Amino acid sequence: MVHRIMELLDIYPPEAVVNVGDTVVDIHTGLNGGVWSVGVAATGNETGLGRKELEEMEPARREAKIATARSRLIQAGAHFVIDTMAELPGIIDTINGLLKQGKSPYSHC
Repeated sequence: MVHRIMELLDIYPPEAVVNVGDTVVDIHTGLNGGVWSVGVAATGNETGLGRKELEEMEPARREAKIATARSRLIQAGAHFVIDTMAELPGIIDTINGLLKQGKSPYSHC
């Protein structure tokens, strides 16, 4: 799927692509496509809750849910895991820095 999207958008090389997702399947899609794979833990499907539900939850329970989601995404092989999309620009900056150093999604693993 990632390669088809890259083809349709005329994007190359795969190292320049970032796949962002909130499930283990999303992480595997990015890895299988040879692109950077970023998982979203707190506001994603792995917690099973919406932002409002998470905000209303007791802090210790919320942190435990987010930690479990983060762990699942890391175990799936995500290059980076963020809690919310607000953190994505910083990750893009980090990836750009890694690319300048000659790193790729494969060499970063």
